[in-house]
Amino acid sequence: MITLDNFFSGLGATLIISIFGVFIASFPLFSLTVEEKPLINNNIRLFRRVILEIVALLLFLLMSVNLINFKLKDHISINEFPYISNYVYANYFVVAGVFVLLILFPAFILIRNNIRFRNYIFNKIRLLKNIRRIASITIFLMFVIIFYIYLFAPFLCVGYLLNLFLFFLGQQYKIEAATTTDVLFELFSLPGVVAFTFILLYLILYFFVRVIYKQLFAFRKLIGYSKVTATIHLTNGSKLDNKTIVRPSIDGSILLCDTGDNSKKILLPKQNILYIEFVIKHITLHTETDN
Repeated sequence: MITLDNFFSGLGATLIISIFGVFIASFPLFSLTVEEKPLINNNIRLFRRVILEIVALLLFLLMSVNLINFKLKDHISINEFPYISNYVYANYFVVAGVFVLLILFPAFILIRNNIRFRNYIFNKIRLLKNIRRIASITIFLMFVIIFYIYLFAPFLCVGYLLNLFLFFLGQQYKIEAATTTDVLFELFSLPGVVAFTFILLYLILYFFVRVIYKQLFAFRKLIGYSKVTATIHLTNGSKLDNKTIVRPSIDGSILLCDTGDNSKKILLPKQNILYIEFVIKHITLHTETDN
């Protein structure tokens, strides 16, 4: 039976934290449109990146620990996997998470780096999409399922390792805590070397998680992404077609290049710009469509 206490100490707490993360991501500074992103200056870009990294670091820690935390009094340490008695999460979900990563991680690397194999797969998918509507829906659902399974798996693996570490800390230092999450919040009452060891362990794990997610988001970009081109209308009545905005300069001028060729750039003073017209092109499986 799921009690209110269990809900707020496990899956429920993870859900609340994830909603909080979505709330932060909805702030105008973070929820920029694809047209706005090239126009933000370097200082705001750096500030935005730092804040996002800090928020992601903290949210991943809280979500992974809360997701599979457990009550200390219900378990004892043992000498074989999962090293904690009656730890059902590790027996099933963590093993499944590791299995998913071991299959999908090298698969994403292969698709990213082997152009011939990637084109073969994409051509087969395009052929199925053109033949049958139900095949197109099935492929879309398959990609969504794979995306979220791969996204969820690192939470299970990191959550297990962190909870295991917190469990042994609770036993070693006789911490009066109900769950491993409570041990986390008592961390800085322990000797400094213990807190430093936990932080170091988490940063190492988080680094590997970033590597894992990098493959996922790179694969998603191969499947489909949006490309923004701009038409710059000038104050003298002329216009510059099919340009890509590289970034704004310190004084507000805009650095431009031809779309698809960044070898030649021009710096356009802001006082010469009347307005900018954007065109978003959606690329799906290397097929470009205008919107």
